[in-house]
Amino acid sequence: MQRSHKRIVNTFPISKVYQAHIPTYAAGYWLFGFASKKYHPINDLNAENWSALNLRTRYYTPRLHVGAFALPAFLEDMLVDVEA
Repeated sequence: MQRSHKRIVNTFPISKVYQAHIPTYAAGYWLFGFASKKYHPINDLNAENWSALNLRTRYYTPRLHVGAFALPAFLEDMLVDVEA
């Protein structure tokens, strides 16, 4: 994860790691990468526009979207040198 994220950070100015729990996969805990040259996954999220769509999902909410980018301390520690 560190090696992959470091490569992404070198190419994309906005690079974030986020997490999701997927119980059908081994261990259920997965990390993903978000990379963009323009959009920030939290700062550019427009929760009002999402809500205006009146879509009812059984999983996704704007709060969950933001929360997915809140990483446990051990992961934050692993990424400090990568994102510096």
